[in-house]
Amino acid sequence: MIHKSLKLFSSLAWLVGIVGILMAILMSGNLFRVDPLPFLVLVVLSVFLEMWPVQMGDVLSSLIMAVPLGMVAAFNGSYAIWIPAVAFFISAVAVQRRSSSWHVIVFNVGQYCLSSLALVKVFHALMQTNEAPRSLNLHVAYAMAIAGIVFILVNHLLLNLLSSAIRKFSIRSALKIIGIDILNLAFVYPFSIFMVLLRPLGSWLTVVALIPLVVLAYTLRTLRILKDMQMVHETTIRLTSEFDLTEIGKETARVIKKLCNADEVVVFQLNMQTNVLVPIAVNPEHRFHNYIAVEESSTGIPQSSGGLIWSVLNSRQPVYVPDTRKDQRVRWIGNDGQQLLSMLVVPLHSHGKAQGAIVLYSKRTFAFKSSMDYATALGAQVSVLMENARLYQELNERSIHDEATGLYNYRYFYQQLEKRMAYAVSSKTPLCVSILDIDFFKKFNDTYGHLAGDVVLREVGKKIEEIVGESALVARYGGEEFALVLPMPLAEAFELIEKIRRAVAGIVVEYGDFQLQGITVSIGLAAYPEHSSYDRDLLSKADSAMYWGAKKRGRNRSAIYLPEFDNPNNIDGLTGLYKHHFINMRVSEMIAQGIVRWGLVCIDIKDFNSVNTRFGFSTGNQVLYDFAQRLRDTVRHGELACRYGGDEFFLLVPDAQMNEMESIANRLENVLTHATFDVAGNVALRLKISMAYQYMSSLHESTELFDEVGRQFALISSHLPLVGER
Repeated sequence: MIHKSLKLFSSLAWLVGIVGILMAILMSGNLFRVDPLPFLVLVVLSVFLEMWPVQMGDVLSSLIMAVPLGMVAAFNGSYAIWIPAVAFFISAVAVQRRSSSWHVIVFNVGQYCLSSLALVKVFHALMQTNEAPRSLNLHVAYAMAIAGIVFILVNHLLLNLLSSAIRKFSIRSALKIIGIDILNLAFVYPFSIFMVLLRPLGSWLTVVALIPLVVLAYTLRTLRILKDMQMVHETTIRLTSEFDLTEIGKETARVIKKLCNADEVVVFQLNMQTNVLVPIAVNPEHRFHNYIAVEESSTGIPQSSGGLIWSVLNSRQPVYVPDTRKDQRVRWIGNDGQQLLSMLVVPLHSHGKAQGAIVLYSKRTFAFKSSMDYATALGAQVSVLMENARLYQELNERSIHDEATGLYNYRYFYQQLEKRMAYAVSSKTPLCVSILDIDFFKKFNDTYGHLAGDVVLREVGKKIEEIVGESALVARYGGEEFALVLPMPLAEAFELIEKIRRAVAGIVVEYGDFQLQGITVSIGLAAYPEHSSYDRDLLSKADSAMYWGAKKRGRNRSAIYLPEFDNPNNIDGLTGLYKHHFINMRVSEMIAQGIVRWGLVCIDIKDFNSVNTRFGFSTGNQVLYDFAQRLRDTVRHGELACRYGGDEFFLLVPDAQMNEMESIANRLENVLTHATFDVAGNVALRLKISMAYQYMSSLHESTELFDEVGRQFALISSHLPLVGER
């Protein structure tokens, strides 16, 4: 069907062109009675008008209508008929090096002949003579205006007759183009009048009268080029701060479609891992999922398929295909793609690496010869932008992922937990948080080495991701612990973590000549709205459920948070931080597990008694509670915060490194000294603190730790040097 339409299109073009030329020859009796020199000069000026079309709306329109309109009143009909036709032929074949196929060129020559012939006949009919008027008057001006309108109507009648052969006739589009040509007529009409005014003074003055129009056309063309290049520049500047490849693709497709007057633009990104060109943007956008075009599919073009686009990408040179029907490199997918008659492929390379390609299509043949420069200029800039966006995304991915497991890290987990909790609270939808800890993980490291431990972590992480699906968030929380955010009700979440627990128990890890098995996990679960509506509190309760409900009750089990896990004997009633005896118990257990390196940060609130004296003990207690909450929110996973007594607090960092203690102390100091506490009405208070930090490289008993805590607070009170290593 498509081939039949195109064949009909070509046949009609030849027919209209040949008939138009023959009619012009037969009906312009005084063809050979023109003055050769003015005729040639007018042809040259008309060639320039054809070469330099003017932007009117979103259409480029030639100003050559001024020539037949002026010639019919200033000279004779032969000038009016043949100058536009000859000028177009020279422009298309010689100057622009045949930027259209022959049947289109012949059609345009013929339709110029027929349109100009109609203009001449109407003008002569209105003037009731075939001779040019001797002077300008209202009757002549009126006849010229009517003749110009007839020129437009005949021109569009022929164009729509031809275009109806390959696509459905659109009244709206036809009226729009006619309106633009009437605007064109109004624009050139004063110049045609000027030509008639000068005719009595001499034929050469009539020729000279056309020069200002040519200069104006060139000026407007230059301004249009500058405007278009400015659009390229502004697009580049606008996209400089954009790192979303899809958004870069969409904006590129939109701008380049407008610049090059394309019917369709596709921006491809090269997937470096699979060597597949994947479409990231299509304009018009409704074609993204169902477009059928040359060489394309919505899943991308693999390098193994070859084809024109890959050929261009490998050669690094843009390729313009003026007629896709005559280029064997173009392969078709589906029938609709055969309506796309011309094609421009711009490869995208930056620093020697392929980034993708921009492909432009048009339903017209020879559509992109004059706009290649815009496409290649924008393509050169977009190549760099895509490379920068790709590098940014790679760096961003690395910053939020754990290297050992490939899962999200705790930083990203905290960010997402806050966002998802806020959404759950606002939308009143259930949300669960789970902490999963591998039981006796130390034995894998001690027996088989840390590399084997990393393999176990990866396999457990993969299994968790496989079970929870895409809607859940899985992160490595620290050490051998994983954290999960599950957007589901509590009962459903518990079934899911039980499924995870059973699946992990069946994992067999191949490591060298060993098969590591018997891997078990302890899992804690807390839910919104059942247990808390505060993200960190929910996380803490999931951790308590894991430790007290699963670890302390035999391991290899799952536990839902219960209030009893927050043992009053373990938690300071005023601040909510751990008590001494609980810290003592946890430290003893961890030392038994082989953790002997510890970091200690001691914090003392300066002159806190003045707060109690000035605002009362009730307000002082509230300030202590708020201070403790700031401390608690600053504490990272694994770190233990404790109220030592009164206004004194300390933080323990298990498995610490000496060189990180100063940064930990700075982190705490920065948060706690910049925090404000409401004490009375609009009164906000900032607390001053004294701090000391210490690193212990070989701790064998928890009592040694508490001895050091006491010593550090004594040093703070005596203002002696605070930092050292034992």
